[in-house]
Amino acid sequence: MNKSEAIRILCMEDDPGAARLIQKTLNRAGYAVNIAHDGQKGLDMYDAGAYALLMVDQSMPVLEGLDVLRKLAARQSTAPVVMITGHGDERLAVEAMKLGARDYIVKDVSGGFLELLPTVVRRVLQQQQLLEEKRQAEAALKESEERLDSILKSVPDIIYRLDAQGRITFISDAVIPYGYWPGDLLSRNILELVHPDDRAKAAQRINDKRRVNRDADDLEIRFLTGGNGPISSELERIFLVRAQGIYRLYSNKPTNVRTFIGTQGIAKDITERKRAEAEQEKLLKELKKALADVKILSGLIPICASCKKIRDDKGYWNQIETYIRDHSDAQFTHGICPQCAQKLYGDFVKPGPPKGTHSGS
Repeated sequence: MNKSEAIRILCMEDDPGAARLIQKTLNRAGYAVNIAHDGQKGLDMYDAGAYALLMVDQSMPVLEGLDVLRKLAARQSTAPVVMITGHGDERLAVEAMKLGARDYIVKDVSGGFLELLPTVVRRVLQQQQLLEEKRQAEAALKESEERLDSILKSVPDIIYRLDAQGRITFISDAVIPYGYWPGDLLSRNILELVHPDDRAKAAQRINDKRRVNRDADDLEIRFLTGGNGPISSELERIFLVRAQGIYRLYSNKPTNVRTFIGTQGIAKDITERKRAEAEQEKLLKELKKALADVKILSGLIPICASCKKIRDDKGYWNQIETYIRDHSDAQFTHGICPQCAQKLYGDFVKPGPPKGTHSGS
């Protein structure tokens, strides 16, 4: 490892001889060490550079070691600190640990602490690496949870999870418009929300997950609505439910035993779709009936050459307007033509001009 790649350590030590010994010892261990001979100078150097670890002596001019730790704590510094104390100052070491120091080393007159110094530094740096990895993992987990929460809130379908007994362990916010708060549904059995007439088939599907490791076919179930949401005025809604069994595998056993631990899935509201399908079916039936009626009026229709009555398919003779009215959407209004008016009421009706003449002047 070259000097530019070496881990940088800042040592705050006012004794030039001790500082030089510490620097040489850590240099031989592969670390790059800078020296500050008072606490304030050490803080200035820490602010100006990037150091992986700080070593702080208690007895220093301007700012003592504990003062430096308090300043670092106020700045929410994450750099690990090793406290250097004199022999008999273990009480100060404990106080330093309370202020955030990761470890301490007692500086003895014989210089024996120098042999322990690389080991202490290495241990503190390893602890710091583990803490950084933990922070990164927690930050990644938090980000992942936030992304998942954002996705769940954007999905209009209800996402749920049940335990082995069918009790709700998770349900998304998509249930809110149906009159329920997610937190109020936790630990309730899912069958309590199912329409009584559909509970038997819903229970059967839940029990199916105990026996087979497969997804359930889409199942149409009526769910009861609660009393807190905009859709709760309707007593029931139709959902298309897809369920998946959750299992725990015990691989330490010869047969790889699987244990059923619950169910998870998605419930999609299809109430409006079912209504539209019912309306479409109704219109289709009406259209078929209309087409059937139109077909009755096609082809040969038996009609009397004299009175113009029509014989229906049952052999009865009907007035022509009655027959057409019953077999189509046509309606009749009655009047009288000029020829019939002259024939029937000639004494009261003035004859019109002869056909083909003009009555104007």
